[in-house]
Amino acid sequence: MSLVDLVPHEFSDQETPELYFGYDFASGRSFIGNQGGISARQNCNIFASTNLQQDHFYLDGDWQNLQDSMKLSSDTGKIVLPYYAKDVNIVAAGPNVDVQVLLDGNPVGASDAGQDTQNSTVHVSENRLYNVISSQQAGAHTLTLIPQPGFQIYTFTFG
Repeated sequence: MSLVDLVPHEFSDQETPELYFGYDFASGRSFIGNQGGISARQNCNIFASTNLQQDHFYLDGDWQNLQDSMKLSSDTGKIVLPYYAKDVNIVAAGPNVDVQVLLDGNPVGASDAGQDTQNSTVHVSENRLYNVISSQQAGAHTLTLIPQPGFQIYTFTFG
């Protein structure tokens, strides 16, 4: 007899898998799309590619590659992610930083905004999971996050 009667989530072959940041988690399963990848324990100045591959994230700006995350260390930067899903979440931290959220190059509308997205912005004030996108149905999109300095990202999760 089970303690909880849960219906398991059925992932489609198209749905984007969880994506991890940081040199300990990227080993052997790196989904960074930038040419040349990134080096462990180093600050990296990376520029996003114009040839984007689904399920890979692309960094622009100066990012510090930490053990289990990456932290924006320049005044400007962004993360671009082509994905296929209904919901997009991030595990992130920051010292009260705002992250502008674009969906397919446009500010996120109310019909696609996640619970933590207000006026196309997510306010990151503590280390936790933030629901960024919550669409009516799964589909292929490109997410762009434009954070303030000090923003730290651990993972993308999808539903």
